[in-house]
Amino acid sequence: MSEQEDPAARQGKATDGTESVDGWGNAALALSAAVPILGFIIEEELTTNALLGALIFATVGIGLRIETAIKSRR
Repeated sequence: MSEQEDPAARQGKATDGTESVDGWGNAALALSAAVPILGFIIEEELTTNALLGALIFATVGIGLRIETAIKSRR
């Protein structure tokens, strides 16, 4: 007999508690876009701090998304 597949796994959704980590990764990626925009609006120029903050948030966001992908494959 064949095993029953989990419908959530078939749809590509994580079912092992990684949803919150994935959400934090999405939030960090969104902040990586928002930081330079807000910095540009406030300072009226693109500062090094805004670019550095965007790089940090993007790195953290991508790292969290990769961690979620690895954990959901197990």
